[in-house]
Amino acid sequence: MELGNAIFGNSRGEYPIERGEGFEEELYCLFEAYAPNRDNSWREYGVEFENDVFKVMPYWWGDCTCGAECPKHSSECDIVTKWNDWVEARINYCSGSPDENGFAEVNLGKFPEFVKKFPAPKCNCGAEENWQEKDEHEPDCKLIAPNFLFKPTGFSIQWYKYPLRDSYMSQNITLDEFKKIISQCVGSCTVDSGGFGYSQCVN
Repeated sequence: MELGNAIFGNSRGEYPIERGEGFEEELYCLFEAYAPNRDNSWREYGVEFENDVFKVMPYWWGDCTCGAECPKHSSECDIVTKWNDWVEARINYCSGSPDENGFAEVNLGKFPEFVKKFPAPKCNCGAEENWQEKDEHEPDCKLIAPNFLFKPTGFSIQWYKYPLRDSYMSQNITLDEFKKIISQCVGSCTVDSGGFGYSQCVN
């Protein structure tokens, strides 16, 4: 496990996924199926998405969202309505130019500079005043949620920052088995996304 992941990340598991074995390419094809027009500076980090078959949650740079480590705010609170945009703006501000694969290095040293110029949204719903810390996170908390979840079998993958950096899967499956999973996911995008599915991605 990478040192950064051990200290700051949530990627844990019994079955590591080796880089360069073809799993990344399958995930990128899935990203093309459900978000073909994504064009941010961290294009291949994935875009948050969920349907009845699968869920993708990019590496979460924010805080706990279930109230275990911080208050659970109302849906109208500035923390809820403005936080994601603030986090994305922070990442873009601290990112370099994307390389040929669409990856951009993030300079964590620039975070304090951004925060000073653009303060983070503050709670205006009263949740912080009444908050009491919990012992465990809820399963859907973005801080611990898997980055990829295949709902029919519960198969999941967690990675550190981007697919499939220091990544682990919940079940020890082969690349061919993973391709079948991705094929079902892409098929569900074709149905749910009005023809956005790219079935040619899956071999």
